[in-house]
Amino acid sequence: KLASPNREVCLFTEGTSFLYSARELETATRYNLPALTIVLNDSVSQRHDKDDKNAIDYAKIARGFKCFGERIEKPDDVKSVFLRAKESRLPVVLDVLVPPVPTL
Repeated sequence: KLASPNREVCLFTEGTSFLYSARELETATRYNLPALTIVLNDSVSQRHDKDDKNAIDYAKIARGFKCFGERIEKPDDVKSVFLRAKESRLPVVLDVLVPPVPTL
């Protein structure tokens, strides 16, 4: 975002990888870099049962860094959440609950 301020920046990641770099949200806030991070949250890394409500709340982590953070649980919510995120003009983390991917 610093190299091309007028371009949209979007990162797709999953929960464990997001946790390794979450501290960069402070940098994005400090430099007013409204980049979009989409966390595909299948809650596998912390799940001990099949209840998605036990998933780590990555949106809450984002809000702790003064970013826009919101969880998306239903596909119908994507558009309205995305519009609110864009209007915030803040760094954004969208915590998207997705079904778990089976392991081999």
